[in-house]
Amino acid sequence: MSNARRQIDTARRYLTGLRALPATDAGYDQLRAFFENCWHVKDYAKADLDESLHGAFEKAAGSSIYLMIAADVANRSKHVV
Repeated sequence: MSNARRQIDTARRYLTGLRALPATDAGYDQLRAFFENCWHVKDYAKADLDESLHGAFEKAAGSSIYLMIAADVANRSKHVV
């Protein structure tokens, strides 16, 4: 199993856990963890590719509105002022 596939499975587990939680601090933490894990899928998928494909992969990933939303949510706690 590829690293990217394992990371997708991790993100799915966080999503499953999120659905079971109410809107509390624990639910917020689970939501943030879900988006962080979604964002990490990109890094693992890129690492699974031949290096010659990295540029095209980054361009495609950067054009995905869904992936950019996941990045914004995932990085919010790290970059918020």
